[in-house]
Amino acid sequence: MKMVNRALLFIYTLVLMIASFLILILPLDLNILPIEEVVGFIRFLRGNYILSILAGLLLILTFLHLILQLRPTDRVKEGSYLVLRNDYGEVFIYENTIIGLTNRVAENFIGIHNIKVKVSFVEGRVKLSLRGEADHEINIPETSMELQKKLKDHIENTTGAQVSHIKVEIVNTISNNRNR
Repeated sequence: MKMVNRALLFIYTLVLMIASFLILILPLDLNILPIEEVVGFIRFLRGNYILSILAGLLLILTFLHLILQLRPTDRVKEGSYLVLRNDYGEVFIYENTIIGLTNRVAENFIGIHNIKVKVSFVEGRVKLSLRGEADHEINIPETSMELQKKLKDHIENTTGAQVSHIKVEIVNTISNNRNR
């Protein structure tokens, strides 16, 4: 939580504590706060616009704080991950790591372009789903199998995680002038 939000929360909590305390003791008639002084304070508030402005600012800050707490966080979504255990501890392999490795192989691959990657982890293994466009003159099954093999080898050698399944979907064919 940011420092400004903490300060606002502190001020708001302090005001609520004081108000709650006053509401708690007024009905008990303990003479800690005589009713005449409370009425006098309320009469003092009547023409005091500075206190009204301060109360309005506190109300606006409260709404801002509430909105800041309810909106989605600015942090990058970490996503799911795979935990690999070894003799020294644990290694976490995040979804974005696998996507980056896949994109690296796909950038240098000839025949399939504009590849979109989805990653899931099933039973401690990596499962990939790729969607892309193929050059119209290639053999799609052979080229897809070559891409699958390169991806499997690269991910397993780089991360140590086992790749269980790589699904390749060719959604379109493109001509040579659009190649990378």
